Amino acid sequence: MTITIAGDGKEGVNLATSTQFDLVITDINMPEMNGLDLARHLRNTDEYKTTPIIFLTTEASEEFRAKGKEIKGTHWISKPFSPINLLTLFNSIFKKMNILAVDDSKSIRCMVNNVLTGAGHTVTVANDGKEAVSLAMGSGFDLIITDVNMPEMDGLELAKQLRNSTEYQSTPIIFLTTETSEAFKTKGKELGASTWITKPFSPVNLLEVVNTI
Repeated sequence: MTITIAGDGKEGVNLATSTQFDLVITDINMPEMNGLDLARHLRNTDEYKTTPIIFLTTEASEEFRAKGKEIKGTHWISKPFSPINLLTLFNSIFKKMNILAVDDSKSIRCMVNNVLTGAGHTVTVANDGKEAVSLAMGSGFDLIITDVNMPEMDGLELAKQLRNSTEYQSTPIIFLTTETSEAFKTKGKELGASTWITKPFSPVNLLEVVNTI
């Protein structure tokens, strides 16, 4: 890893302007510019819209966490922290995953494939749940991203079959869907869905959710 350090948010902004960093780790309470303002500034640039940002802070209030989420800060570590805490989080952020993406829309499959392969992941695509089950058996995917309404086998049935297999009992599952009802969310939770992304969604939305898995 190559590390560049800054004494406050203002210096951090200046350094980030001239160099494309893969990760930003920042304190909150600093002179000149605090960590929240630094993150807000970076998120307003094209280069740092999806870059993981870790807050190091003594702040533990829900108000702070809400502010961090508004700015799309991806993670935080409470001070004091150990080197192991930091390394564990770092490894989880940059883990490259083997992902199965399932959707009957060719354009959605292409978008998901392009965005996630661009982020360094390996992606296999399937047209529907039936094809996805065949691909999943024995392949050991780290993450399943699936549409809900599909021919042959829908996303809910796909999730059910995967959860009934030993191999995928705890694998994260993200639903891509136009469904927003509480009944759907309840069904998704019963099947062990990690989260869902509402269609239509942007590449930025997708990466933000995948980065939190």
